[in-house]
Amino acid sequence: NEEREFNFFAVDSVDVAKIEMSQNGEKIVLAKSDDVWKLVEPLESKIEKRNLENIFSRALVVTTSEIPVSEKESAREIYNLTDSLATVVKIYDKSGKLLSDVLLGKSKQWNNTPARKNGDNKIYRLNSNISRIFNTDKDYWRDKEVLYVFPEQIQELQLLADDLDYKVTATDSLWKVEYRNQVINVDENNDFLSSVFKNLKKVKVAKFYYDDYSKVADKFENPEFKIIIKKRSGDVITLTFVESDQSQYRLMKINDNEDQLYYMSNWWSDKFIQRVKLI
Repeated sequence: NEEREFNFFAVDSVDVAKIEMSQNGEKIVLAKSDDVWKLVEPLESKIEKRNLENIFSRALVVTTSEIPVSEKESAREIYNLTDSLATVVKIYDKSGKLLSDVLLGKSKQWNNTPARKNGDNKIYRLNSNISRIFNTDKDYWRDKEVLYVFPEQIQELQLLADDLDYKVTATDSLWKVEYRNQVINVDENNDFLSSVFKNLKKVKVAKFYYDDYSKVADKFENPEFKIIIKKRSGDVITLTFVESDQSQYRLMKINDNEDQLYYMSNWWSDKFIQRVKLI
């Protein structure tokens, strides 16, 4: 007889309005409101769209054989499917009705995931490794693109540092660069400018800073450097950078917002300093 398969989650994606995932006391809640998905717990944030799409395109469609690999309660620990070891995933519709309640274990193989329905001893081997899709790290779900500034929006860009200052100003057809008592006119394709503009078109943070601002307030009194962007609209954006507690990152503050700081890779922020030599 041919082995039959079924959709493990058994939900219609159009009905899904809330997704909860928890493991070892860490809990993530994603919710849809007015057709927009957001991270709502443990904090509110715009969501990383690609990671959300993986739930619908890879996880909720996963299939498995109707024949379980085990029905013994003692096997739960072997497959990391005890309440304390598994990732618990609950899916609700917009009325709050529970559509699916499952536990996902961890597999030593790349192409499957052990799983069971909550309250059921039957353990199945899912036909895809989806355990990482239901990640309980809040940074995994937060949208890390925090700022967009396009060249056509910029009137002036200035870098202020102890040992290096420069200013870039838009003119009719070129960009005027004032650097070390020099004034140089360059176009947008200049290696230095193109690198800086590429950075600003999509400011994507490495991760988020969650400690209290008071722990780093002294550093921001004397920052490593600042980038001041004056837009044609009249708005001003100030990015302030200081050393962080992790050598591969700097901490960045946007304007005077002390409520949320960001870890930025040195590779990203160094472009504003080192690339000026390419003028």
